[in-house]
Amino acid sequence: MSEPFATNAVMIDLWELTQFADTPLPIAVASTGDMTFGLLTMRAGQRLTNMRSASQVMIQCMRGLAYLQINQKLQTLKMGKVALIEGGQPHDYIAKTDSVFLFTCAPALRADEPLGAYLLQNPPIIQRQSPEL
Repeated sequence: MSEPFATNAVMIDLWELTQFADTPLPIAVASTGDMTFGLLTMRAGQRLTNMRSASQVMIQCMRGLAYLQINQKLQTLKMGKVALIEGGQPHDYIAKTDSVFLFTCAPALRADEPLGAYLLQNPPIIQRQSPEL
């Protein structure tokens, strides 16, 4: 799943972590004070609605076809596309086919926000504090 390859680095096999479930499945891979990084899998027809966070969100479609809805406007998310969502912006995900997304949120998600509460249902596999500068 993950293996250290340098003093301050870890290699993670995202495909080993990929699973599908009866509901959209978030997997928090890593979290630091600076960012949260993970996977989100959705079966065809599944939806996540009213996701929102103070963090900026970058979501990349690694497999499948889905829609990102912001302000009643649908945008297609397909393999290789990346969406950048400003903090505070409510948004929905709708999976057209079985889909796998890679997400990065900065600063790190907080569990008291809708998006953070959903994506951090389980503790991150790797959790580190940001280094002091």
